[in-house]
Formats: sequence, C-alpha cells, structure tokens
Amino acid sequence: LLSTSGDVITNYHVVKGYSSVAVIFKPTIEGKEPTRDEIKLGQVIKYDEVADLALVKVSEIPVGRSPIRLGDSSEIAIGSDVHAIGHPTGEAWTYTTGVISQYRQAYEWQSGEEDIKHKADIIQTQTPINPGNSGGPLISDGGTLIGVNSFKAAGEGLNFAVSVDDVKKFLARTGNRLGKISNSAKKAECTPKEISRF
Repeated sequence: LLSTSGDVITNYHVVKGYSSVAVIFKPTIEGKEPTRDEIKLGQVIKYDEVADLALVKVSEIPVGRSPIRLGDSSEIAIGSDVHAIGHPTGEAWTYTTGVISQYRQAYEWQSGEEDIKHKADIIQTQTPINPGNSGGPLISDGGTLIGVNSFKAAGEGLNFAVSVDDVKKFLARTGNRLGKISNSAKKAECTPKEISRF
C-alpha cells in the first residue's frame, strides 16, 4: 500500500490479463483469516511490462492500515539487511530476512513462460522468496520499500526485486509501457503449412 488514496504496487505478472482484482489486507489479529471487510476490489490502473510492475487502486482501505514509505537507492548497499513479506506457495503473510548480495542496473531477464523481455535495476538478495512472493515488498532495515520482489533464479539464494528507483519512474510515468517479445518466443511461433489440398 503506497498511499492513503488506495494505490497498491505489485508485479505486472501477478495481475496480467485482469482489469479488476481482489486486494486482501492482512487482518490486524495475527493468524486470523481475512474477513469480507479486509477484501477490497481493486482496479488495475496502469502497468509496465518491461519493469514488471503494476499499479492497482482500491476504493477503500480498511481501518488502521498505513502506507509504506518509499525508500531511496542510497539504502541499497551490499551486505545490508533486508526483509520480505509475501505468500510463498500460498502461505499467507510470511516474513523472511536476508542480505543484499548485489545491485544490478539495467538487468535483463525473462521469467517463467512469459514471452516479454524485462529490464530494470534489480536488487539481488539472499532473502528467501518463492512463487507467491511476487509483488510483495523488499523492505530496508529502516522500514522503507526499496524493492518489489519479482523473481528467483535456479540455484540457492538467487532472489531478485525490482528497485525502488524503477518503482518511482513507473509511478511518475503516465500510461502503460509495453515490452518487446523475446527472440526465443518469436522462433517458437507456429506458422501454417499446407499438407494437401482436395
């Protein structure tokens, strides 16, 4: 949650193909199941296929919820402690911690079955993340948002978050930014071939 007006940041691949999504706010009582009052309808306002970011707007925020402050790239230092909150493999609101391994600028990647080539400044971290952490916050020791957890690579401790600088650029930009189809995806396209004609 980025603002009291209901702006929510997440990954594009989390909301891809949807214009309306459910936004579930964490219950104030630890371990309690969310009620109807904590589930709000959100509209996908804009997205960035390249940086894999999306902005969702909810019309109403449950009482007692405060937006997270955006951090600064100066808080991204190798060896600094960072924290993640997400829903790894469906386990709700799971907290993990680790350190920043590297800050990679203009990093390119292609994740999962997506055909889009992504590019952004990313934070490589040892903070454990898994499918379900996507779109969740990477938080500095000072409690600010410094990244959006986005993907992991094969191997141990290779986890990546889109940096707060790219988040700020995305928020400042108007409209959607579309990505380019990767060359490997182009090669995989099927073309019709006539076998016979009767």
